Amino acid sequence: MSTSLINIGPPTLPPLDFSVHFLNAKLAGKADPSSPDCFLLLPPPARHPNPPLILVPHGGPHGMSPSVYIAPYAFLADAGYAVLHVNFRGSTGYGKAFNDVLAGEIGSFDVQDCMAALQTVLDGGFGVDGERVGVCGGSHGGFLAGHLIGQFPDTFKAAAMRNPVTNVSRRRTEGERAFHVNSFRRRRGGDGRQERKKNRGKKRGYDGKVLS
Repeated sequence: MSTSLINIGPPTLPPLDFSVHFLNAKLAGKADPSSPDCFLLLPPPARHPNPPLILVPHGGPHGMSPSVYIAPYAFLADAGYAVLHVNFRGSTGYGKAFNDVLAGEIGSFDVQDCMAALQTVLDGGFGVDGERVGVCGGSHGGFLAGHLIGQFPDTFKAAAMRNPVTNVSRRRTEGERAFHVNSFRRRRGGDGRQERKKNRGKKRGYDGKVLS
């Protein structure tokens, strides 16, 4: 009895077809006006002449959307969706002043910048369907997705929020929001670690509050 081994390599996929456009949304407070504020992935117009758009704010907030190949978004663009990435105020890569200006303005400056980028695309002649706009984000991007659909309910028809920061009262002393608050306090000369030292070793209830 003989056994034949068949070498099955990785599946061959057709190339993904989309274009990338770098845009300057003229966001207020930008450190380097010559740098792109956002970039847009567009499906081929011959197959998708009037695509819906997905706005994708990055997490962080002190992160960024790099202009590199990201497979899930490339797939969405090839499938017929326009995908808009925004480096709002607070993003890294534009200098310290641009990064720090978001302190105390979370949910305001970053939301304004996302909307400015979206409006730039809608006014830019890219053929995007302004009646079919969605938003998708994780962590701080999920937080922004919640703010965007709350502040502009008539603009967004769908939203996907992955691990969003939505329970602000609980995150006052724990989790991501506490990290950012304490980070901003340290930058401004305060000691954001005092509260953690005070409550170190104390038991907490299921709601996160320190038990007396």
